[in-house]
Formats: sequence, C-alpha cells, structure tokens
Amino acid sequence: LAAAAAANGAGAPAAAPAPNGGSGGRERRRSVGSHVLDVIASELSLAPGQLDALSQHRIKIHRDREILVSCAKLVEDLRGKVEAHLHTQQKTLAGLRTILSPTQVARYVMWVEKSKHKMHQCADSSA
Repeated sequence: LAAAAAANGAGAPAAAPAPNGGSGGRERRRSVGSHVLDVIASELSLAPGQLDALSQHRIKIHRDREILVSCAKLVEDLRGKVEAHLHTQQKTLAGLRTILSPTQVARYVMWVEKSKHKMHQCADSSA
C-alpha cells in the first residue's frame, strides 16, 4: 500500500504555480505549512494584508519550533543524566549499607538532605 501511495504521489506536498504567477515550466513544491495557511485563509476569509502578515509570522513559528526541538533534546539528555545519577546513588547507598548500621544509613541520608546547600557551596568554592 505504501508503495502504491508513493507512486500516486500521496503524502507529497502539493505543487504550486511558479512564483511569477505563470503556468509555464517549473512548479515548486509547497510545504505543508503553506497548504495549512491557504486553508486558514480560506476558512477565515483573510484579506491579502492579513495573509502576508501571517506568512511573516510563519518564520517566527518555525524558529520557535526549532527552539522547542532543541529543548526536547536537552530534556532527554537531562533525563538520562538523572537516571545515571539515581543509579549511582543506589549503588552508593547499597555500599554504605554493607558498612553502616541501618540507623547510621538513615542518619546519613537525612544529613545529606539537610546539608545539600553547604555541600554545593563547598564544591563550588573548590572548583
């Protein structure tokens, strides 16, 4: 089915007339965004000036989409680092459990939670 759809041009962007308005020769491929803009213009009965303004706004939307993709990648990277940190922390606590009593492990965890700010300050000042 996919091969038949591809052979019939299904899923491909619609072709538009040449930018000079002529029908001769080359046609350029229209983006999905251009098609959506045409549909919106028709549905909302946009004036030519409004259509031009929305076309200019598309550039900002495209930039925003690029930023969003970049942010999503950063979130994924951060998620991986958090998972690695949690795994390391579990291994550390497992090692401490072999050395310390359960009460001492609990006190250590409480101390770490209370002293995070101080520990970050020490790490920052030594860097």
